Amino acid sequence: MTIYSEIQLLLVEDDIMYSTKIENMIEEIGIENIRCVESYESALWEIENNCPQLILSDIFLRGKKTGIDLFDVASEKNIPFIFMTQYEKEHLCKDKMNGVSIPYLIKPIHKLTLNSLINVVLDINHNQQVQNLSLKYIYVRTGKNIKVKLEYDEILWIKTEANYIFLHTHKNKYVLKKSLTNILSELDGRFIRVHHSYAINMNHFQTMTSDYVKISNNQIPISRTFKIDLLQRLKE
Repeated sequence: MTIYSEIQLLLVEDDIMYSTKIENMIEEIGIENIRCVESYESALWEIENNCPQLILSDIFLRGKKTGIDLFDVASEKNIPFIFMTQYEKEHLCKDKMNGVSIPYLIKPIHKLTLNSLINVVLDINHNQQVQNLSLKYIYVRTGKNIKVKLEYDEILWIKTEANYIFLHTHKNKYVLKKSLTNILSELDGRFIRVHHSYAINMNHFQTMTSDYVKISNNQIPISRTFKIDLLQRLKE
């Protein structure tokens, strides 16, 4: 039985009979929260709306998009990923990923192997998250695709629009393809959500009214939903 029994797992497999077999196997090792889809498009919807904590996907899916395309999306959102593949297709997987090493299972998949790899992948992801908490910076890319080291305290506030977030500093604005929920899980406690579309760095807090907070002389809207948490933080 996996120690991560309460996670939400997304299974992406276009062979319905094999998908059912793998789903039963996953349930047997103790994971009950499983979503099963057959295509890249359906998996993408699940990622955007249900935030899976682990993705198990075949490489070749129904339609033009593949599991490798899905991996690209998952990696941007830091979602752990395991491929399922036939042995003879494994070299193709590596070629298409430009040599990136990704955990994979060779069909036919055995329950003990599945359980072991799930635990290994989630352990690695957990350790990375713990390590990230000790970091005080993130890397972002500029419009010229140059990677920049951005200190946490350089970020004044964060705004989300569609599938992107915008990190506002005193001089610049950086864009990432990531949800506000995901970026806040990566940052530390100085950041707090004040609105469905906004989060602020409390180290730059100036004042607040019933409608907004002021961050470096910029008015950031607040909503009733998040105001209680903000007031609580101000009392600490």
